[in-house]
Amino acid sequence: MEFTIDFTDVVKENIHFLIFFGIPWSLTWVGILLFASFKGFIYVLNRFKYKFSFGKLNISERVVSPRLEVKKSWVVYSELALASQALGSDLVCVFQLHNGGKYNNGNSVLKFTQSHNYASRGHRNFYNASIKFSNILISMAPDWIAPAIEKGRSWNNISDMSLESAWRREFDRNNFKSYMQVCVKSEGIEEIIVSAFFNHTLKSSDVEKMFDSLSSYSHHIAAILKDKDEDKDNER
Repeated sequence: MEFTIDFTDVVKENIHFLIFFGIPWSLTWVGILLFASFKGFIYVLNRFKYKFSFGKLNISERVVSPRLEVKKSWVVYSELALASQALGSDLVCVFQLHNGGKYNNGNSVLKFTQSHNYASRGHRNFYNASIKFSNILISMAPDWIAPAIEKGRSWNNISDMSLESAWRREFDRNNFKSYMQVCVKSEGIEEIIVSAFFNHTLKSSDVEKMFDSLSSYSHHIAAILKDKDEDKDNER
């Protein structure tokens, strides 16, 4: 026995249901999906710093507010000064980690650059720091920057570094005897390293307590540098 269904009769019998419930319900869900898709699209544009105007996608970075950057930098310098006083260090630096492009094999060119520093009274930043500590490959500092990235924190007395190390020669040239540093991550990505340098050797018994202090200042600095709320700046 075969059964057949006449959909024409079904539609006729349920026409009022379709008009007053089925069609509005369908349009509502279509609207919700379109709205969600639009919000997702806007999120992607904002997340990757793209701008959309006049129906055309312009791939460009947002304009950085010089006023906001100057205000952030002054706060960072204040944090570095407080860190220097708390640790008794002679120089405290912020090294920002960044991508310097791509190798032909697809790997990122990972680099670090000194962006801020504070030297205590009677001391100074590294000689020629704008060249020697700018756009430096992380792979070129396996005995100094790399341990901080790998472990989250590191310290060393310069005399314990290899005699063949170019960084040991650099530290000796600037009369530093030891250093300690903290690497700050955000969402699993290493962003900055805050390093404190000393004109005297460090004792292992003193380092742990000093690390707690340096870590606190480092996280404050990382949060300040990452703040991109220009509207908040304009309200102040």
